[in-house]
Amino acid sequence: MKKTASFERKGLREVELLGRRLGRRPGLLAGVSGGADSVALLRMLCSTRGAAVCRIQAVNCNFHLRGPESDSDSAMVASLCDRLGVRLHRLDFDTREYIRLHPGTSEETACRLLRYRAFRDICRREGLDRVAVAHNLDDNAETLLLNLMRGSGSKGLKGMRPDTPCGPEGCAVLRPLLAVSRREIEDYLAALGQDYVTDSSNLRSDYARNFLRLEVLPLLASRWPAVRESLAASASILAEENALVSETLHRLCPAGSRRLEESVADGCGAPVSLLLHFIAPFGGTPDQAAEMARTPRRVGAVWVLTPPYVAEARPGAWIITENIAGRDLPPGHGCRWSRVKMTPEEWHRLKKTTPFEGIYLPDGPEAYEWRRVRRGDRMRPLGMKGSKAVSDLLKEAGVPVSLRPGAEVLVRRDTGDIIWLRGIRRSALDTLSPDASAAWRLSSE
Repeated sequence: MKKTASFERKGLREVELLGRRLGRRPGLLAGVSGGADSVALLRMLCSTRGAAVCRIQAVNCNFHLRGPESDSDSAMVASLCDRLGVRLHRLDFDTREYIRLHPGTSEETACRLLRYRAFRDICRREGLDRVAVAHNLDDNAETLLLNLMRGSGSKGLKGMRPDTPCGPEGCAVLRPLLAVSRREIEDYLAALGQDYVTDSSNLRSDYARNFLRLEVLPLLASRWPAVRESLAASASILAEENALVSETLHRLCPAGSRRLEESVADGCGAPVSLLLHFIAPFGGTPDQAAEMARTPRRVGAVWVLTPPYVAEARPGAWIITENIAGRDLPPGHGCRWSRVKMTPEEWHRLKKTTPFEGIYLPDGPEAYEWRRVRRGDRMRPLGMKGSKAVSDLLKEAGVPVSLRPGAEVLVRRDTGDIIWLRGIRRSALDTLSPDASAAWRLSSE
């Protein structure tokens, strides 16, 4: 009895804290698969102590991926809920059909999307405050390792939080068992004499999480017995540090901003983190943020985020734009032609203008056209003798290989000569004569 009471006190702490925040007994929808973790969650919430601090309903999802085994698990959950007097919402999903209609979606992702959308709708319909899920201390350690393997920053390494008011698919999630280990869960069920089912798919190392659970963590535990607790503690510390980082990044670049000044990023001290904070709301990834940070500031560099959003390098800033047509942005986008008088002030401006910002030309837009670079392109860079391969100029400028095919050139319509490798070099051709009284200025906005 002491063991069960201790487990319930530890597990119900987050439920009680939620009640204090809400100022009333919270309504919870317990996700129950029939496995040890979720069965322990349900028994804990239905205990005398649990019933005093929350209202409880349950939900079971049958994804029909394991044939009769899936049906048997659902039947076991229904029997348990009937015995405990808990209202059960039984959900059936055609997971394979969902994957067929959404190519590229994995089974794991499909199941997560389907269940959390359904959980959210039930909570709203029934007036419940959170869906309670059975993630535990071991799960949190696995999550930290998974995100570490994906190259995540502190946002991913902070692991799962006990209370997530806006979780997956807008579903509010509570994780009462996040501070207890899988061993404690099994001991609790043994003390109650409560049986549970074992999902056969959890015994295979096909999935990344199963591989960590079945092979990696046991190996680490053979050297460091408390590895799960240590990883969970690290996740908790990183969560606090991430909160401070997020607050700082939000001050520098409010969430959803579509413009990030170069001076802000350069003065940040953590440009990759700031760039990721900038592009993440639009589907940007850590790899893209890292590439943006190491790419020389060149107009014309474009990173495709989640359609229709793209991140562009512009003079003095990165901006988020929408490619409504869903196609590559046309060469020359964001450039503006203007007719100018060549006054002493304008000549001074010309001398200070870099190929990054724009160029001055003797002829107007009708004399030129834009295109992407092509294999074998050469140009005569201003200040150099002879011509040079455009591919070499891109390499020397430090443009990543992945961005080079998207580089843009301005060419003369009549000769095909390259006049401007946008953002990088200007040609020795089509320069202004010293006595020119007027010119065309082509600038990047």
